[in-house]
Amino acid sequence: MSSAQIISLLRVNGVSTTESDAVIEEVLAAAHYTNEEIASALVEIRNPEVVKEEDVTSGALRKIIRSDQTLAPAEVHALLGIDVSVELPDNMAERVSRSRKQSRQIIVSVAMTMLVLGALFVAAVMAHDIDVFSSSIVSARVYEE
Repeated sequence: MSSAQIISLLRVNGVSTTESDAVIEEVLAAAHYTNEEIASALVEIRNPEVVKEEDVTSGALRKIIRSDQTLAPAEVHALLGIDVSVELPDNMAERVSRSRKQSRQIIVSVAMTMLVLGALFVAAVMAHDIDVFSSSIVSARVYEE
């Protein structure tokens, strides 16, 4: 019987690991655990590392389900049992800022290019007196005559 199983059983029954021993014993007895298993379960869930892991796990689950926050490496480890090492470069904020600035410059350049091309198109249409909305080039030639 692992601490995760005990904690899950307690949660399903609406009981926290911080409840009194009597309440926890009652839940475990109702689940048909023996007295020895109940005693070892109490010792195991009273271990500070187990309680800390439970807090990390419940916080991580809350982040996943109810928000768009990222998980810390300790939370990923508590949920999946995977050791995660995330080392960001010292200049990460500067790199992100520079990348955003470059993106804005590209967007402005594209917008300006589209504006200039549109103006050139309108000028060409007006200079040659072309009916842009006609269905064929033939009608433009007939219009000229």
